[in-house]
Parts: sequence; C-alpha cells; structure tokens
Amino acid sequence: MVAQLRPYDGLTVNTLESAWANGGDPYATGFAKGEQVGALQLGIADLKDRLGTLMPHEAVTMDETESRRWFADGRAVFMRNWPVEYASVAEKLTAGTTFDVAQLPARPADGRRLSVLGGRNLAISAGSKRPSGARALIGALTDPGSERCLLERGFAATRDSAYREGAKAPRCPLPPVDAEHAEHGATGGPEPRPDPRTLHEALMAAAPRPRSAHHQTFSKVLQLGVAAYLDGSGGTAIADRLARQADDALGGRGTP
Repeated sequence: MVAQLRPYDGLTVNTLESAWANGGDPYATGFAKGEQVGALQLGIADLKDRLGTLMPHEAVTMDETESRRWFADGRAVFMRNWPVEYASVAEKLTAGTTFDVAQLPARPADGRRLSVLGGRNLAISAGSKRPSGARALIGALTDPGSERCLLERGFAATRDSAYREGAKAPRCPLPPVDAEHAEHGATGGPEPRPDPRTLHEALMAAAPRPRSAHHQTFSKVLQLGVAAYLDGSGGTAIADRLARQADDALGGRGTP
C-alpha cells in the first residue's frame, strides 16, 4: 500500500483519516481532551505500523504523484489517493490492466467510512471594485453545469445534481473530453473516471478539516510532529505533546 506521508498537507489529511478511523470525532474542536487524545495516538501509531508491514518506508517521501507512480508501475497493490488521480493512473497502465476504486475502509466501532474533505472556497473581497462581476463568476463556476463538468473530468463535484443520470442530469457546457483530445491529435474514448456513485457516497460520509482561521499553522505543526515520529525519533509520548501543540495551533497560539 502507498499513501502521501511526505511532510505537506497530504500528511495532515492521512493523519486525520487515521485518527478518525481509530475512533476520533471529526467534529471535535481539539485533540487534547477525552477520547481525542487516544484517537490521535492510535492513528499515528497505526500509520507507523503500516510502514513496517503494509507500506514501504519510501512512503514517508511520497506525495500524490509519487504514490500514483508506484501504483501504476505495479509496485503497490493498494493506493490511497484523490479522485482526480484516477485518469492519470489509467493512462499509465499497460493495455488490459484494470483497477477499481472504493471508499476508505469502515472503522470497526460504527462502520463509518470517514475521509477528509478538501477543496477551494470562493469569496468576494469587501474592497472589490467589481463585486457584481465577481458574484457572477462564482455563480458560473458553481452552477449545476460547471459541477457536472468537474465530475466528468474526474473531480468530486459538490452538488448532488451533478451525480444524477438520465433526463434529470445537468449538462456540461464544455465539449466532451474525447472531443478535446481529438482536437489535439489524441485518440481513444472518454477520459476514465471513478464510479460517480462511489464518489457521491464518499462525499456524503466525509468530514471537514478542523475549522480554524489558523489551519496552515495547525497543519504544519501536525506534519512536523508526525513526520518526526514516522522517521523513528521520539516515542509514543509524542502523540500527547502533539495533541496539545495542535490545539494551541488551532487557537492561534502555536508556531510551526
């Protein structure tokens, strides 16, 4: 198995998902109280255990691209990644090789399949000189047709309507992907994408990252602490310290 354990935001996502899989509450406001501390400890320990059994140690240097390369080359049987990587993997596999996508494994306690939501927010500056134009752009980027385009190109659309099929499905106003490829001299059918039903189910079960104006600092604190533990420096007590440091960062009191 490969995942994204290089010290960047991908490691933050993998750590949160591992903590949630071990009983953590994705909507808790901190990590240093009650079951949250134990969940973070177990989640980090679980990542390290996988490095010694399921994952190559090279995973601590992997991001999306490197983990995808290992999987497409046949050096890994399983890969945890984002939906947009599906088409990239399909392009690099030898003819006749197939693969499939599933949600993250369910946690034993309640069967929930918790993954971390990501994406970009669109906002209008209070000082904008063209607020009406900015609002129109946001509307165009997030309308049902645009969301359908995202889904057709391998991204996880955020509107329920994007996942409809048949007459009720919104239409993407852009040319089909295969038409775009043909225009540039490429051949073949539509660009492969994950099963929309799997994506929709994953989105409905997913949870946001901790809500904080200081997410960047929090993420860096988590990355540095987990990376140090995965590299072998520091015992299991690092999770106790990391929980307190993460809470400080979420409250704007910590520094990476």
